[in-house]
Amino acid sequence: MSTSSVAKANQPPPTERSTGWWLAAAVAAYVFWPGSVPKFFFLGVGLWLACRVVRAQARPVACAGFATALFATTFLLTPVCASRALRLPGATEAASPLVQLALLVFGGLWVRAAAVGAPPLLARVAALRGRVVCLWTLLLMGVCFLPWMADIAYGGDEHYHLKALVVSHLLDLELLGHGWFIALGLAWLGAGIWLATRRASDEPSPSSSPEGNRLRLRAVGIWAAVGLALAACAPWLYPAAVLEDAFNQDRMLRYPGSQPWLSAWLWEFARDNAGSGVLFGFEVLRFSSVFAVFVLGLVFVQESRWRTAAPVLSLLGALAVAMVPTVHYHSTLLYLELALIPLLVLLVRDGRRWLLASPARLAGTNAWWAALAVGFLKDTGIIAVGLLWLARAVVRGAFLTRRGEWSFAALLAEARVAFVTLGPGVLYLLLRAMHGSRPYQPHLENFLATEVWAQATRGVLEQFGFLWLPALAGAWLLMRRRACWQLIVAGVLFGGMWLFHLVEEPRWVGLARFNLLLLPAVLVLAWEGLGALLHRRTVALVALLLLLGGNAWLSPVDRAGQRAIWGGSGERWYDYTDCLEHLRKLKPDARLAIANLSHSYGIGMTLQRLDWWADLANLPVADPADAPATLRAALEMAARGNFDFVIFRWDGTPPIAADHRHAGYVRLRDFPSRGGTLTAFARGPGATPLPAR
Repeated sequence: MSTSSVAKANQPPPTERSTGWWLAAAVAAYVFWPGSVPKFFFLGVGLWLACRVVRAQARPVACAGFATALFATTFLLTPVCASRALRLPGATEAASPLVQLALLVFGGLWVRAAAVGAPPLLARVAALRGRVVCLWTLLLMGVCFLPWMADIAYGGDEHYHLKALVVSHLLDLELLGHGWFIALGLAWLGAGIWLATRRASDEPSPSSSPEGNRLRLRAVGIWAAVGLALAACAPWLYPAAVLEDAFNQDRMLRYPGSQPWLSAWLWEFARDNAGSGVLFGFEVLRFSSVFAVFVLGLVFVQESRWRTAAPVLSLLGALAVAMVPTVHYHSTLLYLELALIPLLVLLVRDGRRWLLASPARLAGTNAWWAALAVGFLKDTGIIAVGLLWLARAVVRGAFLTRRGEWSFAALLAEARVAFVTLGPGVLYLLLRAMHGSRPYQPHLENFLATEVWAQATRGVLEQFGFLWLPALAGAWLLMRRRACWQLIVAGVLFGGMWLFHLVEEPRWVGLARFNLLLLPAVLVLAWEGLGALLHRRTVALVALLLLLGGNAWLSPVDRAGQRAIWGGSGERWYDYTDCLEHLRKLKPDARLAIANLSHSYGIGMTLQRLDWWADLANLPVADPADAPATLRAALEMAARGNFDFVIFRWDGTPPIAADHRHAGYVRLRDFPSRGGTLTAFARGPGATPLPAR
């Protein structure tokens, strides 16, 4: 064979090269496109193109890089070793080298055990038709568009989850200030790309030796270890003031770090003025939540029955899932739980393999990768995987006992499964407990409270909407086929997480955000029920349209994009942006006071978003039960403080006169919304009241 023919054989085919160029174009468009929401289209299509570019021989490199990124972001880039609770007595350094070294060794062992084989999901997503992926992305952007850009709510926990993102963002800015570290990081990524393309060019042949394969796998392992070692240097690049800051200390172990770091990177690449500290837009901060729903749709439509069905049926099915009331409500909020749903769906869908497969046959499957990744995204994901691992331990133990196959080797193999799927999660929970983050406090008396059981039942019935109908049909079909293993996994996940949250503080029982962990079991059963209709296209079309319409009717998000007070949460959305933009036009150097708010984070982040660094004070609430009395006290206090405007929050319609005046302030304008009303008051006799919108 000539040299030229060998070179051509090692080159990727023309279609693959063109896909690579399309991927590069999607990345460039994500970075440079001027609008924020359109960037999501390039993000979604870019994921599909990446699955097509990464060929089978290169996927081990991609999977090793993924496992490395998971561990590095949670334990190494996040300065866990700087926790005050982990320092040795008498230590003077902010970051502990001993703790970081222990984490590095643990991470190296974990990545080596975890990164074996690539999930079949990658090849199946790559096989999807491009028009299906593009249309699914556009449909999802359409149903999310209006609530996507809503201001941060008053009440609720979105701001607390955003704090984790902000910490990662601040740490990222510190790393960007060290050029050598960024250069080494880019070199490490370049080495991974070279290694992947080198593996992809090594087409399998009868002459391929086992020794050559071992050398290539060893090179991938060394590359992953170098990445972990580089990430382990990060805490010594952060200033001591950053590590000692009370805000950063509070947040560094509050949630696992992988998802906040991903959101921060999406934010950095999407901003016009990277590094200035001004938010690009709330919609960009919420990309990871919408992205989770996008991936959930791909997980469903890549299944063989749906992949071969008419595209309109696949798209309607994915859209019906996106419009499930709790999914539609949370898809445009930065709540970390939503990212768990696609992975847990994969795990439940592959329930038989998860329970029965030997460790060797389980490694590298969809269930394997889903189980090991869940714990890095949210602490409650560790509980979910722990429950499913217990189910596997019981079933596998009974299986091996009945067949008389127990041995030290079998026990060691099962221990590896536990180490890969639960090891990092248990380590995180241990470090978090030592750090002193909010502990889980069970209220066992809830088991005897019938009103708590009723509250929990009401929550799942309301939040999952009409999804229960195909889910019941799917459960019946599985029982009819005697597919008991998948039902066991679904039942363990649903029942275990139900009981876990049932003994929470009673006011949080039935909270929609907590019930998201119950959703994967119901989704898998519903998808089974809907899939049985695909051979009858007209029946399937009618059923999907009815499901879509019913879920849209029950959605807590109205046609104007405003969310209801829903799901057991106290979140209320106000038009902070419109209010502040109006006041800035009237007086750009104004001093602002806000009143009847127990915290200012919603309006505070909106000021940052608008790049208006106004002097803002949060006035104390005089009487939580008497809003008019609180208003009078707030206006009097604002007059003494010489504030130009007072923004008062109401839970409903303001119970005051249209020309209300007090303490030198006049009612200027109302900004009503579904959650309540903001009323702006202006100081001085020259202030002219304006009509409400």
